[in-house]
Amino acid sequence: NFKKSAALFETSVLTAMTGSQVAGRTTLKLAGLWQVLVIM
Repeated sequence: NFKKSAALFETSVLTAMTGSQVAGRTTLKLAGLWQVLVIM
């Protein structure tokens, strides 16, 4: 049972890390678009 919960924890940590990376990239893209709009 402990192994199961440890695996679940690992999976959730990996998912969270991947999610934050995607969110970071999205934020960068949005910031880039915003800069382009401001420059125009």
